[in-house]
Amino acid sequence: MNEHPSYTTARDLCRAIGIARPIYFVDVHSQYLTPAEMAFIQSLGSTTAVTGLCADLMLRDGALRYSWNGRGFCVIWKQSAHELTEQQVLSVVCHEAGHYFDYSRFPSRDEPNERKAKRARVKLRAHHGSRWVRATVHAYERARLLGFNVAADHLQLNHPSYAAGNVSAHRLIDAVVPEVHERAGEPVESILKSPRPRALSTFYGKSRRKREATRRDQMRKSA
Repeated sequence: MNEHPSYTTARDLCRAIGIARPIYFVDVHSQYLTPAEMAFIQSLGSTTAVTGLCADLMLRDGALRYSWNGRGFCVIWKQSAHELTEQQVLSVVCHEAGHYFDYSRFPSRDEPNERKAKRARVKLRAHHGSRWVRATVHAYERARLLGFNVAADHLQLNHPSYAAGNVSAHRLIDAVVPEVHERAGEPVESILKSPRPRALSTFYGKSRRKREATRRDQMRKSA
């Protein structure tokens, strides 16, 4: 079955922003999914797409059995490209690439030994803290500068459940963009090893607990 053109462009985007490992896109409608894999995907909830430390390994025996080429970046699409615009697909890939870059702090992300990787993996549940925001903005801004059709509104940087959920996506992007330009030639994983930009830290500093308490109060009042 031929790949949707949006997925092909998304692969080009991934390579352009610095993902050198194999890139796997698994559509929820894939004919190769095993019943166990389908049940796993359905358990992920209502989201457009998701990735994880061992998403590739968890789908290796079914959905990826004919395309497996070693550990890599794996995006599981709960909505297929046929239901999304190209801009949505590419922007979601930037969101998930942010997780992939963020996960570089865990050795199990690149562990070639399947048994060791699965034993060491953390929960698939995504982390949406400042490190992920930083990585996602690097992915997004690099893609945008290279001419890919991405949009900040589709990055989902500021979902209410995230650590900085009350901060607009554009403010978060503006806090990281100067670093993107200053360190354009460096791998994102290397950049993440250094202290985060001061402008980004303002959204995760001492006032974080106060902001979260205020947000919880607002959610209770609107419930």
